[in-house]
Amino acid sequence: MPNWCYSGVRVEGPKDKVRKLYHMMKNLEEMKKPLLENGFGSTWYGNLVHILGEDWHKIYCRGSWTFLYVEDTVLAWDDETAWGPLTEIFQLIEKKIPGLKVYYSCEEDGMGIYQTNDWTGNYFPARYILQTDCDRDYYKTIEEVMQAASNQLNHSITTREQLETAIEDHDDWALHEIQVV
Repeated sequence: MPNWCYSGVRVEGPKDKVRKLYHMMKNLEEMKKPLLENGFGSTWYGNLVHILGEDWHKIYCRGSWTFLYVEDTVLAWDDETAWGPLTEIFQLIEKKIPGLKVYYSCEEDGMGIYQTNDWTGNYFPARYILQTDCDRDYYKTIEEVMQAASNQLNHSITTREQLETAIEDHDDWALHEIQVV
């Protein structure tokens, strides 16, 4: 059984090209029966790979998308994939529809994968995830993380060392740094 990776995806580019990809994916979503047989349904990435003119057997496409929406020159969706983000598919989209740029941010707790290719932080500004008890909150800076931990613990945390000690002292706390790739 795979470890599931959850990603947010944003595709930007010229409006006509963004709409082209949107309509491809929306048409697949609306199919009553998937284009290709699979265990994920009509939103399985293999269907998109096929529509883009490539062989899904040669491109890792284990996963599917949800919450597809478009606003002006940005197409967005979330996905659930096995073991990590499907960067090969994102590269395929950019290759097959020149002018599009795909950005993502992913979390795969089982393998400790937390990454984004959005180095400017335009779509995915968070660089840290602080997990406390049942909460999972996102922060742009380590200073914001220290302030949030201070608020929860009712005492001041002003250094990275103090933050790490606080996390070690609480079994249900974890800090994840989102790697920019």
